[in-house]
Amino acid sequence: MKNENVYPTYKEFKEFFAKKEKPLNNFIAIPCYVLSLIGLTLLLIIMVFVVVSVFNSSKRISKKYPPEKYRKVVKEGILWDRVEWHER
Repeated sequence: MKNENVYPTYKEFKEFFAKKEKPLNNFIAIPCYVLSLIGLTLLLIIMVFVVVSVFNSSKRISKKYPPEKYRKVVKEGILWDRVEWHER
């Protein structure tokens, strides 16, 4: 990419499709550009969520809460379980 931004500009997006044999017309290019920006944003949010989840894993938390002073409580969720520590 020419610039340092995460998202491409509309001009760069249009130039990418102009290199093909059949260029993309504006009626299709504008919705594709908007959908690609939304997709990139969702991808970045998912990546941040995964990094935060790994960072806050139970291995790190178990060192913070010693078992003799706290008890581990597992709360079941829809997609995954959550671990909480309660004082004894």
